[in-house]
Amino acid sequence: MDKLSKRAQRFYHRNPSAYRELQGIKERGTLPCPKCRVEVVLGTRICPECGVELRLPWWHRKTVWTLAVMGLLGIVGGLGAWWWSQRIPECGAPFTAELLRNAFDDSASALDHGISLASVLASGEHPGEKNPQSRKCYGILLLSDKQEWEVDYRLNRDVAGFWQVRFARRE
Repeated sequence: MDKLSKRAQRFYHRNPSAYRELQGIKERGTLPCPKCRVEVVLGTRICPECGVELRLPWWHRKTVWTLAVMGLLGIVGGLGAWWWSQRIPECGAPFTAELLRNAFDDSASALDHGISLASVLASGEHPGEKNPQSRKCYGILLLSDKQEWEVDYRLNRDVAGFWQVRFARRE
C-alpha cells in the first residue's frame, strides 16, 4: 500500500474489497479482460482473445491532449497579445485625428490665443520613419480662426501603453 499514490491509498482504505481484489491480481499476475473476461497477463496491451486495447498509449490519454491544447492556446494568445501591442495607428485614421485634436487643444499656443482645432485637412506619413512604438507623420490643420497650419507630429506609445501625440509647427 506504500507504493500507491495518496489518492489510491484513500480509495483502497475506503473500499477493502477493492484492495483485496488488487492483492489477488498482484498474486496471480493476471488481470481479467473488461470485454471478454479472459485472464490476461499483466503488462499486456492487447487481449489475445478479443483484441481490445487494455492500456491506452500515452498520446490517447485526455490529460496529454488537454495540456497540449492549453499550451497551444497559451502560445497563440501570447503571440496575439504581442501583435496587438505592436499595432500603430495610421496617420490619417480618425483615431489619430482625435489624438491630434486633443493634443492641439491642450497646447500652450491654443490656450494662449483661444483657438481650437476645427479639422485635420490632410495627413500623411514620412517615408521610412516607422519605428515599432512610434510613427512620424505630417498634416495640415484647419483652426477655428480659419488659419491653416502645417505640422509634423509623432505618435508615441507611453509607458502605460496609451498613444500620445507630440507636434511642432512647420515654418
